[in-house]
Amino acid sequence: MRYFASLLFVVISILLPTTSNAAINNIPKEPAILAEAMLPAFYHELKAEQRFTAAWQSQTQQDIRLWRQNARTIVRNALLWPEHAIGFAPELIASEPRNGYRAERWLITLTPGNRVPVLLLRPAGEGPFGAVLLLHDHGAHFSIGKEKVIRPFADDSKLPDALAWVERHYGGSFIGDELAMQGYLVLAADTLGWGERGPLTYDTQQALAANFLQLGRSLAGFAAYEDLRLAAFLKQLPATDASKIAAVGFSMGAFRAWQLSALTDDIQAAAAMQAFDVNHGFPP
Repeated sequence: MRYFASLLFVVISILLPTTSNAAINNIPKEPAILAEAMLPAFYHELKAEQRFTAAWQSQTQQDIRLWRQNARTIVRNALLWPEHAIGFAPELIASEPRNGYRAERWLITLTPGNRVPVLLLRPAGEGPFGAVLLLHDHGAHFSIGKEKVIRPFADDSKLPDALAWVERHYGGSFIGDELAMQGYLVLAADTLGWGERGPLTYDTQQALAANFLQLGRSLAGFAAYEDLRLAAFLKQLPATDASKIAAVGFSMGAFRAWQLSALTDDIQAAAAMQAFDVNHGFPP
């Protein structure tokens, strides 16, 4: 019996693969999953795969107008939100005189079934005026949206919240009101989930975005499409100089400002403030 046990040990030893100490030391203890900045460890390989075949290539001598048309089609399709040929059906709800301009509150239709409150600042005089579409920030602060850039009405319960926000982030000034005092027609609306169209929380925003995808649509695409509609609404106002319309945005709104200027000729200029933090959280 002792002889049989010794023989079995020898056989098993022969059958097992020989592993050196060096090889053992080279076996990774855990697979690398994430690199710094919450990127997959293999993101360099993913970057190398990118070809950007729809990007503008000056060496091709392609007509830029044709390229712009094709690129816009690609982006519009990626937004997962179809065009809807419906009117705005604007309805003036309230107005308030201010220092050299008037604040107006309107309801307009942006998409079927969506009547959206907007704030409009109208300079004194008949115009036409240069116009600015203001696109508010994210800030993980959902209780106000358009009120981050246009001062709420005097009787609005959101006024203390808005005053605290602009004091903290905008030097105590409402950007829209500053522009109106300089003679610009100014429009701002709540993005879905903010202000009167919410408020969400950070977690429920992620759930809303996921549910949009389950319905075959995109929350980001919806916001982009609404921005297109807001630009079109601003352009058709009799007081607007249609050749002088700008989009101005902050943080999330900054991304939307340059995106909007790429998607439509209704916007002739764009100013994007702090669209990204290029120092942290993005691949080198």
